[in-house]
Amino acid sequence: MITTKLLNRSLSVVVAITMSASVYAVQKYEQFAENTDSPTVAAEPVTKDSVTSLSPDIIYNILVGEIALQRRNLDLAYVHQLKAADLAQDAVAAERATKIALHQKDQEKALTAVKRWIEYAPENEQARQMAVMLNIQSGDSDAALQQLRSLVQLLEKQGKDGFINAVAAATSGKDKQLALLLLQSLADEYKDNPRASYAVALSAVMAGQLKVAENEVRQAISLKPDMERAHVLLGRIFMERKDGDGAMQAMQQAIESSPDSTVLRSAYARLLVDLDKPKLAFEQFEKLRTLMPDDTDVQFSLGILALQLNQRTQAAGFFTTLIRNGKRVEDASFYLGRIEEMEGRLDEAITWYAKVKGGNYQFDAKARTAGLVAAKGDVPGARAMLKEMRGRMPKRSVDLFILEGEILRKHSTNDKVVELYSTALKDHPDDLDLLYARALSASLEGRVDILEQDIRVILEKEPDHADALNALGYTLADQTDRYQEAHDYIKKALELKPESPAILDSMGWVLYRLGNNEEALRYLRRAFAKLQDVEIAAHLMELLWVTGQKKEAREIQEGALKKHPENKYLQQAIKRLGL
Repeated sequence: MITTKLLNRSLSVVVAITMSASVYAVQKYEQFAENTDSPTVAAEPVTKDSVTSLSPDIIYNILVGEIALQRRNLDLAYVHQLKAADLAQDAVAAERATKIALHQKDQEKALTAVKRWIEYAPENEQARQMAVMLNIQSGDSDAALQQLRSLVQLLEKQGKDGFINAVAAATSGKDKQLALLLLQSLADEYKDNPRASYAVALSAVMAGQLKVAENEVRQAISLKPDMERAHVLLGRIFMERKDGDGAMQAMQQAIESSPDSTVLRSAYARLLVDLDKPKLAFEQFEKLRTLMPDDTDVQFSLGILALQLNQRTQAAGFFTTLIRNGKRVEDASFYLGRIEEMEGRLDEAITWYAKVKGGNYQFDAKARTAGLVAAKGDVPGARAMLKEMRGRMPKRSVDLFILEGEILRKHSTNDKVVELYSTALKDHPDDLDLLYARALSASLEGRVDILEQDIRVILEKEPDHADALNALGYTLADQTDRYQEAHDYIKKALELKPESPAILDSMGWVLYRLGNNEEALRYLRRAFAKLQDVEIAAHLMELLWVTGQKKEAREIQEGALKKHPENKYLQQAIKRLGL
């Protein structure tokens, strides 16, 4: 069986730790180091308010430094900014020199300048953070630890969480193991501080040291049982270990101690979403709604989960309430459109999609509208919509070509799909998604030559592309007599994706072609147990019939016909068997 699922072109959702404003500033420094077009944005210029006295030497160095910066002579700019800093004992000029050195990627010069920056502004947290980062990069762990210590003392004195800022500074580079060692050394000086233990645990997670992380976060919890973020991190540690049950148990225990904690219950609800337990997640979000009746995200999450649970009326109620309250109107409109589409009310769905003028679902709303226009019989109109979208959204051009191909496959003839993808490949010759899409379409037309050509191009660039290996192997098994070659491709695909129902089906089919019916049947049964797909059903039915297990074959045939009476794979198998 060839899977028709194309490569995932969507942007992945990245889960990040919220960092303080001071950490954000450190990130800005790093951005400056990459900004080759605008070195003049490094820092505010030195003013007479920021210097002790405007002597002729100070003015000279400031002016020469500014002119050199404007002319992109960064070496000269650095020298004179640092000189101005020393003459005036001015932190702003030292900061500017540090940024120039970062822009040049000159670590030694940056270290020199940041030391001056700290000397002239010892309570500047950004300078301390930068010093931590630079000393770690240079391998001077003693100096890095001293700066971490000073950073924590500075921020704690200001009533801030110095430890979480220390984590951000220490882990900003590539060496997460060294960062962990430094934070462990720092925490040794604060043995009874739960925030210190939490910081080490967080760093240990980043370093992949999950046992250390668990020990430290449990220490934090023992010191401060109501430390919500520590309980959340413990759940995350279990998830990193792929232990969903452990994560659930940890969060349940935390909630039992603090049943009214919105932080814990929200974390638990989202954990259940990640674990694909929508019913349990819905129950937790319902409890959250009791605690946070006006929270927009809770309301929206309930709508999504209700829809996932096929409770469409209930889902529509949540989304309608959001719109009535003027909250997430476009997102809610999109999902109301989806509900109408699921109910078969295409005009109503199109009306809702038209309300999505922006936001996260604008593209999907327009794309689905094109699909509905085609479903109503206006394929040319749908294609015109997609062509117009390609003109406005060139970065989504390939996605739109693939969508147009799916519309043509469903509502027209497949040879037009191959032609469309061939046209698209003229503009996107190296796009593997388009090559794969054309290969699948060619296989449906019996054009093994095109499929083999496209799949081999994909495999040259991605030798471990399991779906491509499977597509080639299955097609060779189904449409040629090159069975052993097909088996080799499918075997490699199965090694890469051992639980894929499509690849298990392909292995069963090629073994059947090779005459190994007993082993083929085991693979086809596994595939059908994982996915009741009509093509897998047709293969299993055929093999059962030819091996004399006709009663079971009939049962599978009847079940498949009820759901897919016109399916061509099923009809072809029935015709071959004379049923």
